This record gives sequence, structure tokens and C-alpha cells, in this order.
Amino acid sequence: MPPLNMRYAMRHEDFIPTSYPASRGQEEGSRLSSVQTSQELRLQAEEIFHPKKGQAAKKLKAMTIEKARLLLREMQAHQIELKKQNEELRLAQVELESARARYFDLYDLAPVGYCTMSRKGLILESNLTAAELLAVSRDDLVKQPLTRFIFIEDLKSNRRTA
Repeated sequence: MPPLNMRYAMRHEDFIPTSYPASRGQEEGSRLSSVQTSQELRLQAEEIFHPKKGQAAKKLKAMTIEKARLLLREMQAHQIELKKQNEELRLAQVELESARARYFDLYDLAPVGYCTMSRKGLILESNLTAAELLAVSRDDLVKQPLTRFIFIEDLKSNRRTA
């Protein structure tokens, strides 16, 4: 995905914000509470572009019709770019969700016990079968040394042969 293109905002210091309708997310209810609302983002953007009050009115009076048309055309192009980037992000999100589901099927539902280990021998993650075979909940396995689940006699005999 290409990086966000901010050349329009950076080049036009005389950008004059207008009010926009509420986003679809607000109409459907706030299902993403950790994400800022469009109004909050709008206020932050206005503070960045117009830190001093009254500055926008002066710039509006000084702006020619041709300059305003050019600015409008560039803002529309930028809006289209943002919509395309948003669509790419949505597609990437769908692909990630699909990969997560595949991972769950391959790792968690495998008939063999799997553990992801740290270099120090601690269990970082395990699948359902490993937890069942070790008779411990998955949460209790995390950050435990694998040696905790091996009989002491087996550890001693393994160290002699190694």
C-alpha cells in the first residue's frame, strides 16, 4: 500500500475547512470506541491548519476565484486518493482476518500438541491439544518452563546422553 500522500495539505496553507456530514460509523453507532470520532479528528485538523483565530477569514477574503477552484480540484483529487487508500486498508483487514482464521485452524485445532517457545525455554504460546495433554489451562502454560512438565528422571537421563 502506498504511503499517505500529504502534498495537498502541506502545499496549501490557505486551506479553508468546511463542515462535513457525520461519517457512516457515527450513524451506525459507536462500534469502535477506541477510534476517535470524525468530529474530534476534524477539530484536531482545524487546530493544525488554523492555530490563530480569524486567520481563516483573512485568507478567505484574499483568495481569488481561480485559486479557490484549483484548491477545490486538488482537494477532490486528494479525497479520491484517500477513498482508494481506505478501500485498500479494508481489503488488507479482510485478508488478515482470513489468515488469522487459517492460523487458528492449523495451530489451535491440530491433533498434535504445539508450543511456541522462547530461547530461554519458556512457553510463549500453546495450542489446545498441548494444554489438554499437559492437563493445564492454556493461560497457565504461558511463561512456564517446558521442563516443569518433564519428569525429573527423564531430565537427568537426557542430560547424561546429551
